[in-house]
Amino acid sequence: MSRYALIVCALGALALGGCRGKTVDEMSYTEIKQLSGQIAARCQAEGISPKSAEWDACTRQEVRREIATREHARERANSRVHINCTHFMYNTVCN
Repeated sequence: MSRYALIVCALGALALGGCRGKTVDEMSYTEIKQLSGQIAARCQAEGISPKSAEWDACTRQEVRREIATREHARERANSRVHINCTHFMYNTVCN
């Protein structure tokens, strides 16, 4: 599988993942290109050649990591407790 085909597949998988800021569906074309570049840069930083079998494994793993990170951030954001307080004269009631 070519590098670009793998990145396109990776971005499709990210679209199904959770959210860390923006979802991939909400990203502009430029932001999607930057994200795919970041994924490729992670593997290059490990010293992996883009035309090797390790490249495919690395990019797949980095996509999985990106999805897990986004899902974790979504879960944390959804699990925050919201407290509403009402002040009336000298009393405060929170629920």
